Amino acid sequence: MIIKRKALPIILTILLLCAALPLAPHAGEPSIRLLAIYGSDMLFQQNEPVRLAGFAPQGTPLHAELYQDATLLAQADTLSGADGMFSLELPGQPGSYDEYRIVLTSSGQPVAELERVVFGELWLAGGQSNMAWQYAITPEGIAESKAGYVPERPWIRMLPTLYDYVYEGEARKPPLLPQEDIPGAQWFRGDSEAAYGFSAVAWYFACNLQDALDVPVGLVDVNLGGSVIYSWLSREVIEADPVIMADVAKLWRYLPAAGWDSRTDYDHYQDMTANYNKRVYALRHFSPAGLLWYQGESELFGHVGRDLPWDSNIYKRALTLLQDSWAALFGRPVLPLVCSNLAGYTYYNERPEQPGLFNAMLGELDAANPNLATAAIYDVPISWDLGTDIDPAYGDHGAVHPIHPYMKKPVGEKLALTARGLCYGASFATPVLQTAQVTDGAVLLTFKQVGDGLYSKDSARLRGFTLAGADGYFHEAKAEIVGTNQVRVWHEGIPAPAGAAYAIGHFSGNANLFAAFGGGTLAAAPLVTKLLPGAIYLADTDWRGCDFTRIWKRQWNPALVPSFNPIGRGAKVSFVTDGVVEGAVRLERDAGGIGCFGLAPENSQGDYSREKSVSFYIRNPGSQPLKLSAVRFYTNDVTWYSPAVCVEIPAGSDWQQVTLNLNALYLYGKAFTPLLPGSSMLLKDVKRIELRFDAPLGKACAVDVDEFEFMPQQAEDSFGYGLGQIFLALLHPLRMILALIMTLF
Repeated sequence: MIIKRKALPIILTILLLCAALPLAPHAGEPSIRLLAIYGSDMLFQQNEPVRLAGFAPQGTPLHAELYQDATLLAQADTLSGADGMFSLELPGQPGSYDEYRIVLTSSGQPVAELERVVFGELWLAGGQSNMAWQYAITPEGIAESKAGYVPERPWIRMLPTLYDYVYEGEARKPPLLPQEDIPGAQWFRGDSEAAYGFSAVAWYFACNLQDALDVPVGLVDVNLGGSVIYSWLSREVIEADPVIMADVAKLWRYLPAAGWDSRTDYDHYQDMTANYNKRVYALRHFSPAGLLWYQGESELFGHVGRDLPWDSNIYKRALTLLQDSWAALFGRPVLPLVCSNLAGYTYYNERPEQPGLFNAMLGELDAANPNLATAAIYDVPISWDLGTDIDPAYGDHGAVHPIHPYMKKPVGEKLALTARGLCYGASFATPVLQTAQVTDGAVLLTFKQVGDGLYSKDSARLRGFTLAGADGYFHEAKAEIVGTNQVRVWHEGIPAPAGAAYAIGHFSGNANLFAAFGGGTLAAAPLVTKLLPGAIYLADTDWRGCDFTRIWKRQWNPALVPSFNPIGRGAKVSFVTDGVVEGAVRLERDAGGIGCFGLAPENSQGDYSREKSVSFYIRNPGSQPLKLSAVRFYTNDVTWYSPAVCVEIPAGSDWQQVTLNLNALYLYGKAFTPLLPGSSMLLKDVKRIELRFDAPLGKACAVDVDEFEFMPQQAEDSFGYGLGQIFLALLHPLRMILALIMTLF
């Protein structure tokens, strides 16, 4: 169907304003009415009782009838209770594309009539802004909107429960008590314009699920951008758990019932119980098949932003409480929970590994909880910067930034695959760690839920694995698949590994361990085998393999940039395919270049103080001899250290490996400055790394570089390392003066 129109009015049609949520009908409303959460075009969970509820004066008789066309299938009667509410049940029906009608009367007088009702699979779409992100502002939604299309999915039915994103004023105060209804709620069909204003992740989930199961799919949104998990829990659940209570108080969000109404600092995003009371409790008459959950960014902000330690065990506990308490609320023995990983983001730019650790925690839950599944999304293109293409008439351009990746379709489809495995008998499941065993100087990882077996997504070497010794400092490691469900991880410089990790970088898009299933593939869950005290995680080192022309730059607003930058007049960088393992970076300088030239890898900033040496391969494909003159580690804009380097690279020479000792650095690489033994400790906060080459003047030249590898400090290095610490501490007052003097050379 084609309708010429703009998408912004579509979104606004479903954002209906509502006042404070009542426990009884507003004055002027009918004294007998169904809750607003019921309506024409709605969907009930198949084969589950149809539970109807509403308001009526005590003792009012209610009669309900269920029709298919003109055929009466079932009926039920009840009387309203002393609390002014009624409830009754009709038998559920199997999922199909048949439409039904429900008629509610009282003493022969009509109360409500629900038309075009269907039965299928009903899912809740929970979380915060990445779940709330609208279909209208995805690449697909924008293209369809501009073309004037309305989605043709009449069998997807949606109930938005969020009617005002700006909670302000007295009327918007979060209620102390759970609310019985959500005024203004209205069901929509998937072939209406309102589809554009619904959750994109949930929409694509429903499309995949409907196609796979061949039944209608219903969606109820229970999400709010910026909300914390405690806002989705009931007071009873929070106050019954001392650990959760303590964490809520630590975050300054424990709010006793006494004095609730006198508060002025209320906050729907942060207040305990706020969204449970206003958005969840009223839905208890439904029987959802499961809950989609894309949330946790606010937990990282809440802790890291307040400089508080984030404890993954507390979030595990809170999420388990949410799953169990919501199952009890909906009268179900279990509530299947399907969780999305978080996207990479710098939470206050302090701990770039935090999203990865959060995602590893979800993987642990997946492995332990038979009613929970998680979807790894690190392979989904970040592409948040494509938001600049959004026409303001079709969506909020300003909302598109790193914490809100632009691509939502792959996330929804991944959640659908994992839900089909968790709930509907399909084989899909995210591979998660089952056991980790140290053997023969390596860590052997055994995975469960591997389908037809583990494999490298791009048929290349495995990427994304790191290894740590007892010091907790993780180093980039080698890995290989062993059999169908095991991965061996090792590092020649870590003979006694204490822990391994996978996909714990800020951006882990090049991590490539996947499992194949009939009809699809899923990425393995991020993992950490052991949370080591004081661990330093390696993040975003894709430049080291010299295989990628562009990588995501690690900064507050990340950007997709060249992985290596040329240095010097007439210098340029390109890539070749015949590297030592895969690709390699090529640095060229034209005949107009003068002086030394070089290249600098992106994302090379970091802590190198635990590294003993660095090695890499170089070759000369050109006709001019070259010399490697320095490998500079900059600790500020002007100060750099390098081992003494003088490596000849003959014209036309093949690959040769260069290994440099980082425990023997010279200031500005000058051999006549004091040798600094154990000096890798100077490299704790490196700003960038540069390789510098000397070449004949006025001659075009080229050099290929590949396979950077750092070797960690060993026990036998500890004496020199400690001696170096003493020496450098004594030298410290003179270092800045010496640095200024060396700039003259």
